[in-house]
Amino acid sequence: MRGLNMTLIRLVLVALLCPLLGCALLQRGPTDEELLGDLLRGWQAAMDARDVDKVMTFYSKDFMSPQGADYEGMKEALERFVPQFDDYGVKLSSADASITIEGDTATIEPITLEADMGSMTLSLIATKEAPGVWRITNSEMEQ
Repeated sequence: MRGLNMTLIRLVLVALLCPLLGCALLQRGPTDEELLGDLLRGWQAAMDARDVDKVMTFYSKDFMSPQGADYEGMKEALERFVPQFDDYGVKLSSADASITIEGDTATIEPITLEADMGSMTLSLIATKEAPGVWRITNSEMEQ
């Protein structure tokens, strides 16, 4: 009986103290959708700032494009082209983007790339590398 009373007292204390102190047991981390939304916003902010080093923090070291560019190849391409974005009127918009998650893989699309010479649609494919960690592992562009 005493063991039951002690358990009851503990439960009452937890119920009373958790709302006041913030109970770690009741707190959950961000969802995958929230994490991917953060990835997209961070990636776009870094692209808008023309900060290639920051952009690359969102890419996996295992990145591989359909054209065969790996992480270093993507970094080199961005270092060549991103500084020219202003010269060509390049603007990125993810306002209409949606996130589709299938297991540990997510697709973020469409991201619109508008420029003086036309527009393209970009899809980012992200992979969950660890709990709470999503990185871009592939990207596809369509005219």
